[in-house]
Amino acid sequence: MTGALVYHNSKTISGTQNSSTWTPTLTKGEYIWHCRAEDAVGLVVVGFDQMLTIVEPEVILLSPHDKDGVLDKTNDTIAFTFYIRYYDSPATCTLYINGIASGTVSGVNNSVQTTIYANHSLAAGKHTWNITCTAGTQTKTSETRTFSLIFTPDMSDEPLVPNVVAVSCAEYNSSYNNQVIALEKDMFDDNQTNNHACIRITGQNVTLDCNGHKVIYNGTNTAITRHGTYVQGSNNTKIINCWFEKFTYGITYDNSSSGYLRNNTLLNNTNFGAYFYKSDKGYIYKQNATDNLRGVVLSNSNDNTITNNTITQTENGLVSTDNNNWGIQVYNSNITNIYYNNITNQTNKTNGWGVVIHGVSENPIVRYNTITNTSRGGIWNDLNSNGFFEYNTISLSKYFGIYGRRTNQSYIKYNDISDIGSYGILAWWQANNNTIEGNTITNSGRSIMTGNFGSENKIINNTITNSTVWCGVLVYYNTANNQIYGNNIAGNTSWEICTYRNTTNDVIKNNSVCGRYGILAWHLINNVTIKNNNINGSCFADRNSTNYWGVGVQIGSGTNNSIIKDNNISDFVRGITEYNYANYQGYNNTIRN
Repeated sequence: MTGALVYHNSKTISGTQNSSTWTPTLTKGEYIWHCRAEDAVGLVVVGFDQMLTIVEPEVILLSPHDKDGVLDKTNDTIAFTFYIRYYDSPATCTLYINGIASGTVSGVNNSVQTTIYANHSLAAGKHTWNITCTAGTQTKTSETRTFSLIFTPDMSDEPLVPNVVAVSCAEYNSSYNNQVIALEKDMFDDNQTNNHACIRITGQNVTLDCNGHKVIYNGTNTAITRHGTYVQGSNNTKIINCWFEKFTYGITYDNSSSGYLRNNTLLNNTNFGAYFYKSDKGYIYKQNATDNLRGVVLSNSNDNTITNNTITQTENGLVSTDNNNWGIQVYNSNITNIYYNNITNQTNKTNGWGVVIHGVSENPIVRYNTITNTSRGGIWNDLNSNGFFEYNTISLSKYFGIYGRRTNQSYIKYNDISDIGSYGILAWWQANNNTIEGNTITNSGRSIMTGNFGSENKIINNTITNSTVWCGVLVYYNTANNQIYGNNIAGNTSWEICTYRNTTNDVIKNNSVCGRYGILAWHLINNVTIKNNNINGSCFADRNSTNYWGVGVQIGSGTNNSIIKDNNISDFVRGITEYNYANYQGYNNTIRN
């Protein structure tokens, strides 16, 4: 059995041929077993080792994803999807939401995606869910996930019949509580006073409906600070169907809550298109932000949602940061939801980003965004924890697809990243316990890189092709306990997977790689394990259909206590090479041309 002798059974048999049956109770896991026969005079024969894998029933959740934001759904339209494995017969499965049985389906078969809808209403806010499936004596409960149900503020019941018709710049204080202010025509602001606002709202529950009219600054003193609309100390204020142009800030919310922006155009504002400062629970929806220095900015503001916006030609698109040079700024802000935004052409300056989460901002969720053509990178996450960066499409960035620095327990999963100049995904400098999973990365400089005093990162089940810099996946410099497994990597310029320079206890397993060079462990590497990989050189044949220069696995330059086992290595000139190493163990590898 695996490791020390854990299970054993002895039996006396007779004759030249015989058999015996033994049925132990084994827990889930992998086992190695063999038979040992000894006759009366002490002759011993030991059979070949055999591998045995014991599995248990599993319930695998698909969607909603953990900590997902579910937009504008009712209980009977949220699809809770899952599948089961290793059940002996069809199962009956029950959905639990917040610990309450909320729907059941029968006849669930293995590996078939199944959906359950909740049978009771769900309120806005956070919920937990899991699924329990039973078939005979087999019962298993899935992991428990959370999701947030988010409703777009409902305008259908608003009368939108104006209480006030505005024809010029004005202030709307508490005398205008619960009223609708409508613009009758375009407005032009030539005020020369610093920090003024064309429209200032301090009342509560005020709706500004511009009806598509424009508010434009046409003054000559562009050095002063000027606001298109300034909302201060106000709750539940809505700004819809407006156009703000040539201000310092198109729309500003200051110490306000539950602000709502919908269908606004923010054009050529010298600082921010939309700016939330110390303003929580806002909803920024369908803004068209073009040619602003920064598109949308959140600072010291929590629990805001930014969704379905189009942001083009700004220095940065969506930024969560404490640096005033960024585009959309969310500084020291928690629980920011960024979904379904289209961010393009952030190239006006050399430091253009699509989305930047910067400063101490916990639990950011960035999903389903399309980011194209940036002068610096797609997403930058700095000094944050528990972030989710998933299902984004990122292309044509000069340096980075996704860059995480000093981040912990973030999830970078299922992104489609292509045509990136330097790094598809970089988790760097004290970035620990991050999961990089299920991403598709093509035509990028180096597809995935982690390290520089960051440890315990997982790089799993990614598909990588055509990296243009050596090492498609690189774990580098003073890092430990990283796991690289289940990846499909092919066609890179040089090595497919590397652990390099002062790394410890890394495990590289169950990967499928194909290229001129396979896997490299080099320069002061300790306790690396390379096992169960399929390493093939045929996709980089360059002389007479053979990989003339190729190496399947190479270790050395001060590499200690490495284990290379159970790998399938083919179509290389050299299968495994070692140089300047100590305590290397290599066994059960299959090497062939």
